[in-house]
Order: sequence, then structure tokens, then C-alpha cells
Amino acid sequence: MGGIPMGAHAVQSVTLAWDPNPESDVAGYRLLYRDATSEQVKVIDVGAETIVTVPDLREGRTYMFAVTAYNAAGLESLPSGELPYTVPAPAAVLKLRPMAGNPWAFHISFTAFAGLRYQLQSSEDLFNWTTIWEEEAMIDGEEIHYVDTQPSPSGRRFYRTALVDF
Repeated sequence: MGGIPMGAHAVQSVTLAWDPNPESDVAGYRLLYRDATSEQVKVIDVGAETIVTVPDLREGRTYMFAVTAYNAAGLESLPSGELPYTVPAPAAVLKLRPMAGNPWAFHISFTAFAGLRYQLQSSEDLFNWTTIWEEEAMIDGEEIHYVDTQPSPSGRRFYRTALVDF
């Protein structure tokens, strides 16, 4: 069966907790959050709880969280400072295939996820890494392809991917 691998792009959740507001008339709390690249704020009214699990967060994305307190009359405090959280992204699995007729050339591919910016890096010693390619994936499950034709003076070349914050 071809196509996009099942579960290639998952959503995750994060649980947040905070100290209660010391004011005696606090009736509840609201968690405010947004994708760091957006101004659209989502709100979860958690009532008197000081802990909440936020579902449906996309891997590789950074979210900003803040909390407000409100009283029985509905008066709401100013938001707390924003707290960033980056949802861990799955590791990219590199597939290497030598190119026919060129012992120094390799076809490199991996599955990428929409909205994430990737770098392909190479090294001859696993300590010093050079970015040889960078691109943002546009489609979940997109297969990224790159052909490296640069000879390695040492005869060795290692590869890795890295996510780029933007």
C-alpha cells in the first residue's frame, strides 16, 4: 500500500499547572494559548483547577501559554507572562542511496511535515557540521529529496537533519 505512512504526523498534548492566585475572591482560571506564529488565541476555562491538559498540539510547533484569574462577577485579571513550549517533533529518518557512476554522490531522502523548516547537514568527523540544504515542508508526509555530489576529502561523509526555528 503506497501513500503517506499512517501516524506520520501526530498531535500531542501538554499538561500545565500553576500556583493559585492568593486573592480570596478568585472563582476560576482561563488558560490562553496560541501558536507562536499566530495572533489567534484559544481559551480554555478550567474553573477552579490549577492544572489543565491542552490537546491537539502539532509536533514541531511552538505554542505560547498564559493564565488569567476571574472572580464570581466575571472580572478577569491581566494575563500572566507568556510561557513558550515547543512540541517535540519526530526524528527524520534519512534514507541514503549511492548514485550510479559517481562514488561520491548520494541520493538522500526523508519524510517531512508541513510547516516545519528542515536543514540537511553534513560532516566528516561528527563534530563539525555544515548545512548543505534548507527548505520548509509544505505537505504532511512530503518526501524530501536531495542529491549530494560534493566529494569528501577524507572519503567519509555523515548526514543529519535539523529543525530550524523561524
